Amino acid sequence: MARMKKGILGGVSGKVGSVVGGSWNGIDYVRSLPTGSNRSASALQITQREKFRAIIRFLQPVNDIVSIGFNSFANGMSAFNAAFSWNYHNALSGDEATGFTVDYEKACLSKGTLNPVVQPVLQASANASIALSWFDNSGIQNAQGSDFLYYVAVDPVSRETVFQLNAARRDAAGLTVNLPASWTGRTVHFLLGFVALASLNGNNSRKNVSETTWAGSIEVV
Repeated sequence: MARMKKGILGGVSGKVGSVVGGSWNGIDYVRSLPTGSNRSASALQITQREKFRAIIRFLQPVNDIVSIGFNSFANGMSAFNAAFSWNYHNALSGDEATGFTVDYEKACLSKGTLNPVVQPVLQASANASIALSWFDNSGIQNAQGSDFLYYVAVDPVSRETVFQLNAARRDAAGLTVNLPASWTGRTVHFLLGFVALASLNGNNSRKNVSETTWAGSIEVV
């Protein structure tokens, strides 16, 4: 059963016959219910679904980063959808025979004009820990020592992800990342970026986030 919000002139919430009403970002909408089909999916449809799955599997675990990193590109859509669109068109690799995956060297979780991470270095240590360092470029262009680093570690085989949004300040120039012990022996990719303190406080703009930097891949020991 549907209900009318704000009286007869308000939006409809719920199902009415063959349509359903709802609200997104304060905007009321009504759409048709999908109709069933006995037809098998075409090869093109299957390919599209596999591409979609690859990008969604990559982005969903790190939506906390994406919601800030692509906020200023979310014109008429969510930040997640903006990130999905960018990575779909720029970071997919593979084909129908081998399957589709994300090319982590091209992947992007934040897109802006804040000075990015430069000269990242990864070094494996005992007990599944990774020493991560970078060049402190505070004071160069718009880089501030108070900018916060985010990191994302991805195992491309299991698709497991470990991330932290405010892992360290830019001027710290390094930190130790402790990965799950079960990751020992796996090769993982690291994606890094900076977020200005203003964005963490809700003031999102392109100047407050950097482009994502691929720091490389490394075997966990």
